[in-house]
Amino acid sequence: MKTLFIITGVNRGLGEAIYNEITQLNAVVFAISRRFNKQQATNKNTIHWEKDLTNLQEKELDKYLKSIYSKYETIVYINNAATINPIGEVGSFTEKDIKNIYSLNTITPALLSNHIVKNTKENQKVVFLNISSGAAKRPIAGWSLYNSTKAANEMFYNCINNKNITVLNINPGVIDTGMQDIIRNSDMPDVSNFIKLQKENKLQDPKTAAIKILNELYENSHIIRHTR
Repeated sequence: MKTLFIITGVNRGLGEAIYNEITQLNAVVFAISRRFNKQQATNKNTIHWEKDLTNLQEKELDKYLKSIYSKYETIVYINNAATINPIGEVGSFTEKDIKNIYSLNTITPALLSNHIVKNTKENQKVVFLNISSGAAKRPIAGWSLYNSTKAANEMFYNCINNKNITVLNINPGVIDTGMQDIIRNSDMPDVSNFIKLQKENKLQDPKTAAIKILNELYENSHIIRHTR
């Protein structure tokens, strides 16, 4: 079975770890990211699109992806790219702050998902794997923008009613990534809890989290696991 993996934000953190696990297998990856490291840029099974996803347009998706879908029996879109910035209370954000976080975290995955469904056939299988967060369900002071984007994404995917589409909203838990650095250096009210998680070594390694996520993907989507 031919499967195309589309994943956003692969240059660091969890996205990089997921990308590394997928590309170690015999699978084709369409990676969309602001930048790629040397190893990623030279990977023969990767189609690269260097793109700032805070400004995605449908005509770009037509240009880079529309003609590719038909080559594969299954399309797996892993919605990973996201930012937590800015952290702060309502009233402290700029117009650009608000537009950027909603564009990257929520508008981009909605555009991509809509484009995939619109341009695939009934005999093709589509899987949406949304990297969610506990923040989608639990209010956190200072995170009004991030929480609302994560909650919106879950509802967007949960409303899909199509027998050819499998939806997985996965909350991977707290992971030792650059996002945690941002949180620990913020002045949010609960910052001490996140500092404590690091001191007590309770943060997951990105690779471990990536393996768990992909295991859940294969177990719940009936995709044939690629072999090394």
